[in-house]
Amino acid sequence: MAQLGCAATVTERRQSRVFGEVAELYHRHRPDYPSSLFDWIVDRAELAPGARILDIGAGTGKSSTWFVGRGHHVTAVEPDQAMGEVARSSAAASGRLTVEVAALQDFDPGERRWDLAVSGQAWHWADPATRFADVAACLSPTGRLCVFWNRPDVAERPFAEEIDEVYLRCAPDLARGLAAVQFPGSKSAVSAATPSDEFDNSGLFEQVELREIGWSREVTTEDHCSNLRTQSDHRMLDPGVLETLIDSIAEIIDRHGGRYDLGYTTHAYLARVRS
Repeated sequence: MAQLGCAATVTERRQSRVFGEVAELYHRHRPDYPSSLFDWIVDRAELAPGARILDIGAGTGKSSTWFVGRGHHVTAVEPDQAMGEVARSSAAASGRLTVEVAALQDFDPGERRWDLAVSGQAWHWADPATRFADVAACLSPTGRLCVFWNRPDVAERPFAEEIDEVYLRCAPDLARGLAAVQFPGSKSAVSAATPSDEFDNSGLFEQVELREIGWSREVTTEDHCSNLRTQSDHRMLDPGVLETLIDSIAEIIDRHGGRYDLGYTTHAYLARVRS
């Protein structure tokens, strides 16, 4: 393995806005969500055909396109223009997706109200001081909010020690949470111990329902390294450091067959707005 004598540095870019630099890569290589997740949301939210969905931090539309494909009408709120354009193009033919470029705290719903608000892999970017109130103001009297994340199962990480060594040498700042950054997972609760506690502490929603769905996918060297290129903490590294890091990781995965199976658990939290 190459000896990595580099140090990680951070630029002045805003970390929550770097995804648009690699929007197409994000869309191709970030994992999707199991269809059973959305089936559960539709059932528990008691969605009627043609329901109005608000997708918060919609990214490239991985959640929006599922709902649009089932005949629902989606307003995708996404702060990055490039990410929003990918979402818009993925559902352009349906006529049921509207993309509004804004962060949740800057979004103006006007008189509009939605039957369901969702946020997949993005809730932690919304302002924790106002996000529940911001969403509650967008919902109909019987509306629901569902937030969800994919979390990889890293209990038995393949070739873990070798990749750990790369991070420790090349990006020691990221090495503090090795499993979390090598196999990117969820950032969930910010202002409380759990996402359920956050719902409860807001006082704006009724009892939270939880759903956990296990699934897996095959990850190739390209998938793994391209996924890392879309992670905000990696994108904030010095470009030279990032390239050295990814080249070394690719070498390790290729040496172990160029692919591996990675299990995920999708965690979802859903609650109805208080009347």
